[in-house]
Amino acid sequence: MSAFDQHSGIARIHDGAAGELDGDPLVLVPPGEYELVFKGWRTLLLFNRQPKVKVDFTILDPGPYQGLLLTRWYNARSLVGKPRNRGRFKHSRSSDILREFCAVVGRPVRYDRLPLSVLSGRVVVGQVATVEKDRNQQSIPDGATYSTIRRLIRSG
Repeated sequence: MSAFDQHSGIARIHDGAAGELDGDPLVLVPPGEYELVFKGWRTLLLFNRQPKVKVDFTILDPGPYQGLLLTRWYNARSLVGKPRNRGRFKHSRSSDILREFCAVVGRPVRYDRLPLSVLSGRVVVGQVATVEKDRNQQSIPDGATYSTIRRLIRSG
């Protein structure tokens, strides 16, 4: 049974809800640059095929969005081992993860190793954007849009 709240314009779900969100909740913040704090990373296979690296940050800027979790997604060439928290992966010389790592941390000691753990506790500045189109370039309705980190710019 659902009801519609006339004041907020939000559908309220009551007993008998059939759907549950699988994964992180949708977070929507105004686009712009934010100071972020690294929380961790996870390797995974998207649709059981595409290797990805999910890097999580929380917003540090004071205000109503402080503490909200945002994600920066990176493509990987392949995963080393099974997908997991703090998992290992292979990247290319021109990968976004390598370039952004260098922008934030500086030149790595070895290019064949990216120690993401050095980001622990580090403040970085990231460009946050609103995702308004899906993977098929179809518009996402207002209630389902969300924010994501487009790129890491520099160390904070």
